[in-house]
Amino acid sequence: MARDPRAALEAYVAQRFGVAPAGVASVGADGGVKELGYGKPVRVSLGGAARDLVVHRSVNAGYGHDTLSDHAAEAFFAYGAFSRLPAHVPAVDVGVVREDGSFASLADARDFFYVTEFAEGTPYFHDLDALARTNLAAPADLSRAEQLARYLASIHADKRDAPELWRRRVRDLFGHHECLSGLLDSYDAFDTEAYAPKVFLEELERRAVAHRHRLKPRVHRLSVVHGDFHPWNILFDGDTLRLLDRSRGELGEPADDLAALAVNYVFFSLRAVGRFEGGFRGLWDRFFATYLERTGDQEVLETILPFLAWRALVVASPAWYPHIDLDVRRALFRLVDRALGETRLDLDAVARWVAP
Repeated sequence: MARDPRAALEAYVAQRFGVAPAGVASVGADGGVKELGYGKPVRVSLGGAARDLVVHRSVNAGYGHDTLSDHAAEAFFAYGAFSRLPAHVPAVDVGVVREDGSFASLADARDFFYVTEFAEGTPYFHDLDALARTNLAAPADLSRAEQLARYLASIHADKRDAPELWRRRVRDLFGHHECLSGLLDSYDAFDTEAYAPKVFLEELERRAVAHRHRLKPRVHRLSVVHGDFHPWNILFDGDTLRLLDRSRGELGEPADDLAALAVNYVFFSLRAVGRFEGGFRGLWDRFFATYLERTGDQEVLETILPFLAWRALVVASPAWYPHIDLDVRRALFRLVDRALGETRLDLDAVARWVAP
């Protein structure tokens, strides 16, 4: 049963600080011409000699304040950082608001964890390793590519109306630590002259920005996604599909999931035979044909290009994949180059893009 918000706040203060509140009131906004804020602070008067407290709760206000994990990051940053800066008002506690509305302190937290069930199954990359030995796709290989496409079509059908979150997700693709800029930065630690000179990497980043502005207006595309749909996060237990590590957000562009998987058909083919052909090309064709037939989403062939470039940067990375041949890295960078130079993915052209 939900608790009365004021009573819940008073109970927390009394338990945590040993003083019954003498009063609770909203902190008056004194922002002058500034109207936007990220929270709704409440002043708690303690009475006597005790200094009053201000309890801050976040609101969903865009600008990276959209999700529960954003609120957690904001709260824990404030708790750690405010008190370390001279003259800054100190933070004296950090906590959570439970489902019933009660408050709980987490001030002694030093790390966090989560727990999942164990999933039986074999990672999908083992299928691709096996296929690499012959480059001949068996009916079971094609069937699994279809199954993965149908799964994505089903979850991507769930669209959401959240323009600010869409723009954030697009912005993340280009600026997040794990996405395009982060991957390009990671190449700084390596000698890349043999496959991607530094000036070329800088040019790729500039060209990627044009795609950000092409994606940004397409707010109607915000969908439920997995967010990291690659063969190491996909398990098969017989015909049963299980997924791992949905860690990059619940909503986004469907092309993200498509690119995360499909680039591996190219990657494994290049490693196996130095070209994109045979069984891996068959998986690529069946995967996209099934998805497009199920969804009718031809627009995804326009939005996928920067995602394909990003995922190619991942599999070409000497940090993530240190033992692949130089010719494979060169081919993957040809893919990145062409993907960022087009406005629509020609599914039949990728084999030519990666060819020497």
